[in-house]
Amino acid sequence: MFKPFSLFCLVPFLVVLSVPVLSQQADVLVHAEERLLEIFTPITTEAQDFSKMEEINKRFVEELKKVLLLDSAFFFPFDSLVNIGKQTSPDGRVRVFTWNIPGPRMTQKYFGLVVLNQNGIVSVLELVDKREEFFQPHVELGSAEKWFGALYYEIVQQAVNDDTLYVLLGVDLNNAFSSKRIIDVLSVGKNGDIAFGKPIFRLKNHIMSRVVFEYSARAAMVLRWDESCNSIVFNSLVPLQPMFAGNYQYYVPDSMLNGFSFDGTYWNFVEDIDARNPIRERNPLPTQPEKENFDPGFLYRSGRETGVQ
Repeated sequence: MFKPFSLFCLVPFLVVLSVPVLSQQADVLVHAEERLLEIFTPITTEAQDFSKMEEINKRFVEELKKVLLLDSAFFFPFDSLVNIGKQTSPDGRVRVFTWNIPGPRMTQKYFGLVVLNQNGIVSVLELVDKREEFFQPHVELGSAEKWFGALYYEIVQQAVNDDTLYVLLGVDLNNAFSSKRIIDVLSVGKNGDIAFGKPIFRLKNHIMSRVVFEYSARAAMVLRWDESCNSIVFNSLVPLQPMFAGNYQYYVPDSMLNGFSFDGTYWNFVEDIDARNPIRERNPLPTQPEKENFDPGFLYRSGRETGVQ
């Protein structure tokens, strides 16, 4: 269970790794994991001192980078690092570590490492959270140095032409008023560089490089891969009252599931998708906005913060 730091919620992460590790290498990694846990644990006790948490975190990042370059570390589970999300691609070529540190006024700072396993050669890239520099996150591209930070909990691998893309599902605890769910895309260049975002999500006449849902921090939203319909599925988001249309801190999920289905080139938006889910029967509240104010909760509108459409 991955436990992000938050006063409001815990985001579960399930990691299943089945590649065997030789015993002598495992011993080295077990001791390394103990050292990592020793470094990281004080962060959880310094919740009121962000500068001190960041100082400790810098030590942790440097140590984790060294450990991930050890033999067999790529497939080592690191189960005791319960506050760290650890996701591995189905092809065994990409592994993503993400975690958060809460900041002032219930804001969040995200940290991450991407580990690449290219023909047995392992490299580690540090991610730098630059969410504040994304003015139009639905269309802007990112990199390791400019990352739209999130806690990732699922990787969907997708072949596009001769390329392999890794669709990342994540959460941003954001602040006291709203949370976000994020669909991002990770691609790996031939030289081992990485990029985030790709214009492959299509909603009506909008093409997006990533999808960001924003909703009330008091609500819980579904965003997951569904094998039964071969789609990314998610709750429809609606405002509590029509007057709140466009003010996403007042958006909450209803029981209808929408989705994105891949057609070989684009992930296409599908409304009211047929997917098996345990969600209870639809409640007549909250109220749907008028059709002319329809908004599925994506931040796809350019200049939303400034009122420019």
